[in-house]
Amino acid sequence: MKLPDCHSRHAVSDLQHEYHCTHPDVYARGRRVTDGVCKVCELWRLPPPGILVEHAAYSPLVRIGRCRHLGDQTGERLCPTCGGSVRVKLFACGHPNHSETTMRDCLLCNDYENPPE
Repeated sequence: MKLPDCHSRHAVSDLQHEYHCTHPDVYARGRRVTDGVCKVCELWRLPPPGILVEHAAYSPLVRIGRCRHLGDQTGERLCPTCGGSVRVKLFACGHPNHSETTMRDCLLCNDYENPPE
């Protein structure tokens, strides 16, 4: 199946069937998506968003240290995927799209930013 034209999909030059998605409503690690994701996505049907996530040649984000948005621990919650009564730590998040996060979710988040040098 040929993929429909999409305002937010950009080819990753050396890889077939993998793309860099600049749509702000797509949450994928490193903004990298496959043609399988694009086949089920309906965002191409909508007008382009006012702001696309900056796109240059794809380069994976190297995560060094704590995210600059990660704040202090605010509490704990039960792990939704762990067996038993495993608890995970919750942290404040200073990014405007989030209020709290877990360490794992922070490391996988598309809004992760390395700390200033």
